[in-house]
Amino acid sequence: MVDWTAVDLALADIESDRDRATCQRLSLDYAHFSPILWPQLQDRAADRVLYPRSEADLLAIARVCVQEQIPLTVRGAATGNYGQCTPLHGGLLVDLTAFDQIVWQRESRLRVQAGAKLAAIDRALRPSRWELRWAPSTYRTATIGGFFAGGSGGIGSITYGQLRDRGNLLGAKVLTLEAEPRFVELQGEAVQAINHAYGCTGLITELEIPLAPAYDWQECMVNFPSWAAALDFAQAIAEADGLIKKMVCVLADPIPSFCKALKDSWQTGESAVLLLLTEPSLEGATAIASELGGRISWQRSPQDQPLFTLMEQSWNHTTLHARSVDPVWTYLQMLLPLGEEAQFIRHIQQDWGNNLLWHLELIRSHGQVRVAALPLVRFEGRDRLQQLTDQLTAAGAILFDPHTYCLEDGGMKQIDLQQLTFKEQVDPQGLFNPGKMRAWREKYGDRTV
Repeated sequence: MVDWTAVDLALADIESDRDRATCQRLSLDYAHFSPILWPQLQDRAADRVLYPRSEADLLAIARVCVQEQIPLTVRGAATGNYGQCTPLHGGLLVDLTAFDQIVWQRESRLRVQAGAKLAAIDRALRPSRWELRWAPSTYRTATIGGFFAGGSGGIGSITYGQLRDRGNLLGAKVLTLEAEPRFVELQGEAVQAINHAYGCTGLITELEIPLAPAYDWQECMVNFPSWAAALDFAQAIAEADGLIKKMVCVLADPIPSFCKALKDSWQTGESAVLLLLTEPSLEGATAIASELGGRISWQRSPQDQPLFTLMEQSWNHTTLHARSVDPVWTYLQMLLPLGEEAQFIRHIQQDWGNNLLWHLELIRSHGQVRVAALPLVRFEGRDRLQQLTDQLTAAGAILFDPHTYCLEDGGMKQIDLQQLTFKEQVDPQGLFNPGKMRAWREKYGDRTV
């Protein structure tokens, strides 16, 4: 049993929350998108939430966790969808939002603290004409550490691929939970030990990343009479190497009606493509739209003061908007079979009709344009959802399960030996975010419980 009085005394100089309701609220993210995941997580909570402001604070927390064998989970902005920041076994939840400074910028290379918000980083970089390569749809609130620890890609992936792709993460500073906790520096391929690991392999305090040239992005929505025409247009834009783009998103009818900001620019029966392009590229996109029977229904230049951005209609914000209209909607995540995307959708749609609405995001993966799908699914029970996932897999899709909190089960379904080996070195008691990493659980069980 943990002596919480002794723990509170040892960490008395660090701001904290101990109220049960507050701890529970701060322990949750957007896992309520999943009617399967939410019942498993909604009552989980940390015993304490801590707000460190210095590396000395972090070392003090780490020493107490090691001495008392207390689980430690890290929180950024809690914008994840799979319970990444939800402690399964209580313990300490460490909020890193005070670690929000840019350490240095050297032309196209940036060193930044993990708690910095993505939008704030871009604002600071703007005068130098550089920007972040990617962003989630939660760009305004998400932190860079949370994005790399819990995310995989997003807006920008149409040009720069996924976060784990070689060259997208250059270095990291990580706090360990060894017998004597310390900060370690990771460079090169060693950084993959903490990339998309849910904080199971260390507490990230700083990240070193490459930047992209900053552009004055134009936002536009192009409407088509069918999802197939919208997909043809989206693929044409994505494959046009001369067009500089940051986002290519397809929302099949009637998904645009779920997004309040888009409703007035959409007509019943239309599917929409949301684009972020440079101004010179917009001319080419307009020509392609005309050739394929599309109409530009909405457009915004950077000079306009945005009340909203199309970024917040894409990726998992689309799911958020749909659920705000009707919480019966949940979602799946997958890559569609290369070169067979339209045929695949037609085949699946025959059986599922309006119970499956197609939301597509075009990305680059291993040098190719791929169609990622985050379709909206009308939830009719766990067995029915499993029937759908089995059918999708049999038809050739690669699924990434959003209805599990297990790191490997939600991704490529494989054990990452690099991450397991690193965790064994820096967290020998298994205290970082326990219960989320199947590789550890299969080898050691829930050692901390």
